[in-house]
Amino acid sequence: MICYRNIKKLKHLGSFLYKFKLSKYKCSIITNMKVWSLYKDIIVSSLRKKQIQYTCFFIGDGEDYKNQKTINYVYSQLLNFKCYKQSPVIALGGGIVGDLSGYIATTYMRGIPFIYIPTTLLAMIDASIGAKVAINLFYAKNIIGGFKRPTGILCDAFLLRTLSKKEIANGMSEVIKHAIIGDKRLLLDLENDCLDYNVLIRRASLVKLKIIKKDFYDICERSFLNFGHSFAHAIEVITNYKISHGYAVSVGMVEAIKKSIEEQICCDFNLLHRVIKVLKKYNLPIKCSIEKKRILLQMRYDKKLCKKKIMYILICKIGVPIRFFEIFLINKRK
Repeated sequence: MICYRNIKKLKHLGSFLYKFKLSKYKCSIITNMKVWSLYKDIIVSSLRKKQIQYTCFFIGDGEDYKNQKTINYVYSQLLNFKCYKQSPVIALGGGIVGDLSGYIATTYMRGIPFIYIPTTLLAMIDASIGAKVAINLFYAKNIIGGFKRPTGILCDAFLLRTLSKKEIANGMSEVIKHAIIGDKRLLLDLENDCLDYNVLIRRASLVKLKIIKKDFYDICERSFLNFGHSFAHAIEVITNYKISHGYAVSVGMVEAIKKSIEEQICCDFNLLHRVIKVLKKYNLPIKCSIEKKRILLQMRYDKKLCKKKIMYILICKIGVPIRFFEIFLINKRK
């Protein structure tokens, strides 16, 4: 059992903004109704103590809302609220809220301050620290976007207590991914339940931060973070996001390890067994009902496709991912 430590950072949001010299400007909180109902009282109390003006913009919950229509709605609200160059956008939510808010902070007035308060495990160890921001376009996920480092990240593991088991499992999928590509000790600890959430978040985040430090703009090494994602993004789009990101990544990692073995890149035949066992331990799926051929066809729209070659991230052994390019024959439409 992974445990919580009672460290409540959210009540210090006003002081957090003061630290970054943002307390004298109007702030715009982007969130959804469910998250706001949980944390409204704590946030409002903290902002009022520092006499910080704020407004809230509510967006729909789900990938369907991560589009230009939602972006345009928030742009117009920012103008109506008279938010200027120094006015911070605060993302209060998971990865979808973070992606949208970061994209808005990057583009509105050519860049405004961006504060991220991740409320899901997935966002705490992945979305909030990647500095990638993006929106979807029709049948392509995260196809429009850029890079935006948050001005500050307020990460409070105590917020995880309100999450469902499914949402915790979603985050654990990315934690396991980070362990496979960069921390064999973390994988061992996950197998043996030797962590609390504060330690888990720190260690999983460290794997990603080390990779980003080497390759911020995703030229080479940063692509290792896409382990399992070539399959996962295709699964998400095919199911219209009915299969969540964490669940899709879980299936994608199993497929990536199988491919690693097929291509004779991975010689550790016990690795597949270990990973399947730990995924099941954290209530994650290891397969889906979609035909593999259909998944491969959807990969035509993967942003990592280059000159008819799809890039997979495969694994040699724990902590040693590699890039693998395979010619992808695209049938021309008649």
